[in-house]
Amino acid sequence: MLSTPLSLAFALLSSLIACGTPQETFEEEFPAEICAWAESCASTDTGEGSSDPLEATCEEAAVATLTAFAGDDTCTYDAAQAAACMDAIAATACDDETTLADTCAAVYTGDACNLTIGDYL
Repeated sequence: MLSTPLSLAFALLSSLIACGTPQETFEEEFPAEICAWAESCASTDTGEGSSDPLEATCEEAAVATLTAFAGDDTCTYDAAQAAACMDAIAATACDDETTLADTCAAVYTGDACNLTIGDYL
């Protein structure tokens, strides 16, 4: 008997994970993740760690960008693409910014959506 409820719970959890990243989670995690990636790439480019507050400025800009998307009814959030974007941030090398920009640009789409995350990467 116990295996049936556990199986159902596992199936439900798996289906929720497969659906992608909820918008609230993306909005909370994306700014820190993309800015940490950018900061690590900037440090690699200069060969030394940076002591400027670039990451804080980057996060403020990323939050403002996501706020603009949330307020634009012409843009549709894609949870599966958001999950792919977050995965790409974790897996993309600094010299492959194009792949990251293309993957993350598809998080918010729509025929009349004039905003793109890629413009901010």
